[in-house]
Amino acid sequence: MEASRSVSNHAQEDRSWPIDRAWAQGLKSAEAVRALLLDATGENCSNIQGLLQWKLAMSRI
Repeated sequence: MEASRSVSNHAQEDRSWPIDRAWAQGLKSAEAVRALLLDATGENCSNIQGLLQWKLAMSRI
């Protein structure tokens, strides 16, 4: 049972969004979040609003 819980927690971490990881790590500036997103996905969002719209759109897939 412990092993399955550990696997489940690890899977959730793998699916976490780049912006969520950025906030968790204290990278709260728009530039830091954009840089993290670009590194993680190869896509670029020009501003925070675009980043949030992208995150919302991806959550619907």
